[in-house]
Amino acid sequence: MTLKLIGYVRISTESQVGNTSIPHQKKQIQKFCEDRGYELLGIFEEQGSAENMMDRPVWLGVQFQVLNRGDIDGIVCFNQSRVSRNTGELCQFADSLLAAKKTIKIVSDPNLDLTQSGDYFKFTIISAMDRKDRIDTINKMQEGRAAKAQSGGYAYGAPRFGTQTINGELVAKPSELETIEIIRRHRQSGKSWSAIAEYLNTHGYPTKRGGQWSHSTVQRVHVRLKSAA
Repeated sequence: MTLKLIGYVRISTESQVGNTSIPHQKKQIQKFCEDRGYELLGIFEEQGSAENMMDRPVWLGVQFQVLNRGDIDGIVCFNQSRVSRNTGELCQFADSLLAAKKTIKIVSDPNLDLTQSGDYFKFTIISAMDRKDRIDTINKMQEGRAAKAQSGGYAYGAPRFGTQTINGELVAKPSELETIEIIRRHRQSGKSWSAIAEYLNTHGYPTKRGGQWSHSTVQRVHVRLKSAA
């Protein structure tokens, strides 16, 4: 019988590059399913995701479908850390899969079978190692930021819209300053947040992350503009 699987990919703020990128995960999942004859029903993605499963709305939807729909046999992910780095959460989810007679397929560990005690044990050990790596990464980032701050460089948080970091220094970003000026003028003329967002999207002005504007993102930039005045 052909396995019918739902794909799940995600990136968190500290893992947006390299082999955990969204396009790479999707490509590997698609190839994995094609090579093994699995039916991939779709791939759901979550960006800038929270560490805890319960704080990820896309994940919660995927989990509900996998555990409750009879026409879905399981989930497929690039590696275990894309599901969770929290060992307790991950094992609880694995137990839920086993109870529902569902499966999880991992691209980086293609022969994993949670019904086998040795594989289940390996699953928990890898999760614990992922957790350790995450803690080590956070500690290194904090140490690096503290050292940069002591030397007078910009160290904390993503630069606000209208600014960028160059060689550790916070400087203006001309293209975003132009967008800010458009927002200011249009708001001053009485336009609504939604109307301004529509104008920016129509004329090709991207958000900080290169996406589409919404009324809330326009309002947020304008509020910051006023507070800085």
